[in-house]
Amino acid sequence: MINEWTDVMKRRFAKLHRQTPELSFTTIASMMSAEFGIELTRNACIGKARRMGLAMRGKRGDSRRIPDQKKARPMTIKIDAPILPLPTELPAAPDGLTIYQLNGNTCRWPSGTYPPYSYCGCRTHVGLSYCAAHARRAYHAPAKQWS
Repeated sequence: MINEWTDVMKRRFAKLHRQTPELSFTTIASMMSAEFGIELTRNACIGKARRMGLAMRGKRGDSRRIPDQKKARPMTIKIDAPILPLPTELPAAPDGLTIYQLNGNTCRWPSGTYPPYSYCGCRTHVGLSYCAAHARRAYHAPAKQWS
């Protein structure tokens, strides 16, 4: 293997490549190895040909370059579905509030059947999501373990 191509080697390589298009890179590598007393591989010749801008050798004599692939662009999907506005008059739940009627001071304990849920709606304690009755059910001490 060689680390550096001399100017003489480059000229000889270009001449062999240009004058004998039927020769493969393997044959050119073995000819130059014998001529210059070095070990030159097929891949070294292919790499040098690419760096020098010489044509690649293929079955048909054409270039084997892979065509540049286009970058994938994000796909845009159009959905033809209207977004309905929220009704101005919210329907009242039979036994409490709807989810749209809850605010920061109303109990969020669900009641009723699914769907739709209705919520307790009573006034809550500061920092809690539930009224006093539902807070006792939600926040209880864990049962003692029997030893």
